[in-house]
Amino acid sequence: MTDRLAFLITTALATVLVALLVTAPTSQATEPTASPVVLELFTSEGCSSCPPADRLLAQLADSDLDVVTLAYHVTYWDYLGWQDRFADQAWDKRQEAYALTIADRRLYTPQVVVDGRWHTVGSDGQEVRDLFERAAAEPKPVRLHVSTTANDNALEIALLAKTAQPLDGNVLLSLAVTENKLSTPVGRGENRGRELRHERVVHELIEVGVLAAGERTAKLETTVSLDKAWNLDHVELVALAHRPMPQAPSIGAMVGATQVAVR
Repeated sequence: MTDRLAFLITTALATVLVALLVTAPTSQATEPTASPVVLELFTSEGCSSCPPADRLLAQLADSDLDVVTLAYHVTYWDYLGWQDRFADQAWDKRQEAYALTIADRRLYTPQVVVDGRWHTVGSDGQEVRDLFERAAAEPKPVRLHVSTTANDNALEIALLAKTAQPLDGNVLLSLAVTENKLSTPVGRGENRGRELRHERVVHELIEVGVLAAGERTAKLETTVSLDKAWNLDHVELVALAHRPMPQAPSIGAMVGATQVAVR
């Protein structure tokens, strides 16, 4: 099969998948306490298997689905000859934490983690669909609201977390800074000669604080320094709430999420 034919087949299948997901009934259409499903993609510009997963996640993010997508670029494929400019060892560590807790110690790309609970190959459209629907059927109890005040160099951010009933155990609140409409002409490595397009690339992930066990509300503030390389018209903030795992507190089952544009 030629690369061109494989590209066309993959794109067509991804388009069909998104159409099926949008039209398929899920509890999110009728459940008033539902909130977005969180899809975390671990990817790399140095991985030839990753572009189909990048495209699939971008299509899902731009669909009418109640979904939040995050693209974490890992560093461990840089040795193949192309250094991914979005890669960060912090994302390697996040993926390693998932590998040790929910992924049977498997470390691979493209990998999608769904709501911090399940994982699959990021280009496996059917499995992504199945896990999305499974997650969408379980409403999240924490509601998040983000407000921002911008100046020349930073964003002042207020995060409000609320729940109808106090929860057992602490909930960790974090904030991701993502950017859309990015592209890279790749000059070396497995994707040499291709221009790769990226959406929801994570630049930063900040632990903001905790909604404490037994509490119904948490009001928190943080500051994000603005990188001059970021196009603020394409920057979004994603607030996440998860139950921290004892062995890896930075990850866990998602119990709330929301996203807002900076502009």
